[in-house]
Amino acid sequence: MSSSYGSTNTNINNTYSYDATAFPVLPRPQQPSPYSITNNSMINKIDELISSVRKVNDTLEKFSKKNDEFELFMNNKIKNDEILSTKIDHLIENDVEFKKNIIQHEIKITRHENIFIKLIVPMIDEISKYLSIINIDKKGGTLDADFQVTINRMRVQ
Repeated sequence: MSSSYGSTNTNINNTYSYDATAFPVLPRPQQPSPYSITNNSMINKIDELISSVRKVNDTLEKFSKKNDEFELFMNNKIKNDEILSTKIDHLIENDVEFKKNIIQHEIKITRHENIFIKLIVPMIDEISKYLSIINIDKKGGTLDADFQVTINRMRVQ
């Protein structure tokens, strides 16, 4: 049989022996060159820069999210302010209407008071005088002694 790397056929009985010259030579380990150290330093700086850019990007995303939330808040505030302003305007209009109604009611109350004082009180006085005259029995005595006091008390009230 033929030989392969590192072994030779010394015997037909398949006995093999090791031959170190039959193997290819391994390359020597490379020493770091000044360029590779510079490249590693540049790569590290680029990695740091990328990391910093990511942090800035994350911060900008947070600012953007907060800005969106603030804009939503402001839009809601503007809508609520418009609703509140509309309600205040409505209240002002109602206030003016209520003031008109109050003035009208005061005028009506004054009219009723005048009617009561000028018409009804004198009429009640005349009726009480008539009832006082009727409150006498056939012999000239008073039928109800408290009648005149009750009439005067009601008139004062």
